[in-house]
Amino acid sequence: MLTRLIIKNFKSFKEETVIDLAKTNYTLLPQNVADNSVLKECIFVGGNASGKSTVIQAIKLLMDLLFSEKDVNYSLFSCLFSEDKSYSLSYEFLIDEHKISYEFEADTRKISIFEKLYVDEEPMMERMGLSAKSYIASRNGTVYDETDISNSSPFLRTLYFNTRFSTNQVLQKWMEYLKKTVYINMFDKKLQTYDSSKFDIYTYLKTNGTKTINSFLEEYNFRQTVEYSSNNNAIFFKNKVHNVLIPFEKESSGTRLFYIYYQ
Repeated sequence: MLTRLIIKNFKSFKEETVIDLAKTNYTLLPQNVADNSVLKECIFVGGNASGKSTVIQAIKLLMDLLFSEKDVNYSLFSCLFSEDKSYSLSYEFLIDEHKISYEFEADTRKISIFEKLYVDEEPMMERMGLSAKSYIASRNGTVYDETDISNSSPFLRTLYFNTRFSTNQVLQKWMEYLKKTVYINMFDKKLQTYDSSKFDIYTYLKTNGTKTINSFLEEYNFRQTVEYSSNNNAIFFKNKVHNVLIPFEKESSGTRLFYIYYQ
């Protein structure tokens, strides 16, 4: 699980900002705290242009760097209010009681990348520009140079796709966890996955039916239920008050939020 994100000089965040997902003494939603004392879910609240989307972009950037087939334009993430064109992101995860830390810094003027990877405070990989050293397979470390490293992508990505971290189960599980990330953008109506999973509401309903979805709608006092016809692969909302079936495509965007929830 993601436990902490540290942002510095990234888009609208000039000063170092820490997003800590460890539980606090706030006890209104105890079911939102996992057994390892990390929040299962969180919501960012604030006015327009206060940085809510930027925090999500900082998380999404890690997945794009590691798994996206397209090259990332690093200059797009430089701070808008700073003359310093380098920015840094630090991610902390808890995987099977092990703490994983990954630090990433990009200097957009020199087009240079710096990386550090730790497991339980022990260094696993260090990268400065076009030189790097990995301690994953050997305690003495394996040295890499410009023949192995690209300025256009993180060295962590190269290491993973070349080795699959076959000698380190913790890092393997971490990468599998990251690949299961799903990014949903309600404004652009886009959904992005990072593995081979296909998220499709019609496939879900054909396989699982409507019971779980309708239980959710009933628990939270929605006036609609969902009906699915496998004969013509059609989804309908049924209004409890008027007893009318409304095709999924004709329903309001607000009501159709369940589509995103169950993807």
